[in-house]
Amino acid sequence: MGELNDKATEYKRELLREVLNQCTPEQIDLFNRMYKSIDEIPDEKMDWAYQQCLNTIKKNEAKK
Repeated sequence: MGELNDKATEYKRELLREVLNQCTPEQIDLFNRMYKSIDEIPDEKMDWAYQQCLNTIKKNEAKK
């Protein structure tokens, strides 16, 4: 079961990278200050970080 959890965690990191790359450089810097890096985020915080990125992207879109 450990290998499956590792694959799930890595998939979450890939999704998080995709949404984070849609943020501005300043927003990415803030993310890195909060979480250090995607590779260091504990699994239990990834869902929240992902939601924060999605919300940020929506706010960025609304400003356009």
